[in-house]
Amino acid sequence: MADLTPDEGGAFETLARNAGLAVVYLVAPTTPRERRRRIAERTTGFLYCVSLVGVTGARSRLAPGVGRLVREVKADATVPVAVGFGVSRPAHVRELARLGVDGVIVASALVDALGPDGRDVVALGLLVASLRAVTG
Repeated sequence: MADLTPDEGGAFETLARNAGLAVVYLVAPTTPRERRRRIAERTTGFLYCVSLVGVTGARSRLAPGVGRLVREVKADATVPVAVGFGVSRPAHVRELARLGVDGVIVASALVDALGPDGRDVVALGLLVASLRAVTG
């Protein structure tokens, strides 16, 4: 439930805990620091750090200011921090790893790699391999 906020997530958190599932909340560049801290406290899996203001989708470069954002979010989080939105290239993964993120979320680029018919698993595999290769 990617659009669930901690403000409305209490019942879901209980259900997830009882089922042995982690709850992953999102923070964005526009999330005020105090709210980000409260969200981080309620996240039990990893904190999903949205890297940019806008809609998701593969980008040619990471959002300006992502380094500062990552430092601030990591300082407030007691769980791993994964960055997504716009992450689509090995250079992005390499840069985010250098910034100390615990994970990256690549979705739109994976869907795009499948091609218009959603069946190009060879291209998908090549993209995954190229992203994985830079993680060491």
